Amino acid sequence: MSGSLPKILYISDVSAVNTTGGELVLFRLLENYPGEVRIIESNLKENDVNKKLPVEYVKLRYPLSRLYKTRFTAVYNTLIYFLSYFIQKKLMKLIKDYRPDIILSVSHHLLYINAFKVAEKRKVPFICIHHDYFYHSVGLLQFAKKHLTRDFQQLYTKSKNLCVSEFLKEFYENKFGKTDAEILYPLQPLTREPPQINFYDKQKLTFGYLGSINTPGLINDMIKFAHEIETSGHKLILLSNITLNVLRENGLKTNNIVIGGWVEAKDLVEYIQKNIDILLLIQDMSKFSKQSVSTNFPSKLVDYTLTGLPIVIIGKEYSSGIKFAKANPEIFYTVEEIASQQIKKLTDCSVDFNVRRKFGEKAYKFGKENFANHIIKTKFYGFIKSYLNS
Repeated sequence: MSGSLPKILYISDVSAVNTTGGELVLFRLLENYPGEVRIIESNLKENDVNKKLPVEYVKLRYPLSRLYKTRFTAVYNTLIYFLSYFIQKKLMKLIKDYRPDIILSVSHHLLYINAFKVAEKRKVPFICIHHDYFYHSVGLLQFAKKHLTRDFQQLYTKSKNLCVSEFLKEFYENKFGKTDAEILYPLQPLTREPPQINFYDKQKLTFGYLGSINTPGLINDMIKFAHEIETSGHKLILLSNITLNVLRENGLKTNNIVIGGWVEAKDLVEYIQKNIDILLLIQDMSKFSKQSVSTNFPSKLVDYTLTGLPIVIIGKEYSSGIKFAKANPEIFYTVEEIASQQIKKLTDCSVDFNVRRKFGEKAYKFGKENFANHIIKTKFYGFIKSYLNS
């Protein structure tokens, strides 16, 4: 062990890159780690070297990776899954004589299963971070899913686990019977500036949503929300991968949605503060996404709290965002149905700048106390040290 913190070998299909989603969470978690870090990433995605950490990255190359994002994805993933013996041999070659104190991974796609098997062979403690229900993180042919469930159960019961939410932890406890997982929320960036916002009464509000819109249910929810707020003259800015054509093809009939385009991370908070009055967090309300949204943690909430703006969480009563808001009352405004009466109540009270300022200040304070970079890292460092000392 180097100094007081262990040497970490991070092996995952989710690399540690300063982009979005899980990659960004791992980048922030390992950034400035006061110990040695090495990373083995797969070739399922090519990452910008300028967005990586200043540590050694090694590439594990899957065969025929060009098939990964095609209509043959499930077939390809199944092939990779059943080639695990050879993947593990490749990993052993890449590791060579390196002796980490801990092997760390994230339960997404398939490489984490192989990382666990290698950790067992090398007799190295293994920690797995869980951001989502593993079953939904990789598309496989039906017959292979029961094998993956068996492998995941073995991994979960033998490893030390960090779950992104209490809801995911509870779900796995009920499913596998293991109760000692820890909760580790996503974390804010290293630097944070106090919000600079001039609140004032506004009759026409601008709502803003940041992130992917990649399910039919979420597309439908965005369109319904836009239709409801349009009658009062409000608009919605989407900083997202979606296009207006896709929204119109799915039923958008109003002209109050603006696609904001890509904004660099360093400019994002300032852009939001200048262009948006209320931040929107919608979790897919369709029945097909119930299991996912009830167990995950809406990571955009972490960065939303940086802005000092009020945050509206929209979802079914079982969604993680709504449950989290109810567990922390009076911090976030919640809506459980996109219907005229509920949305009118939201917009009527939000035109008052005092209401927006109150919710914005509370959300900022909550983020500072619960998601700050140093708070999450201190918990992470303490977890791995206590694991090794146990």
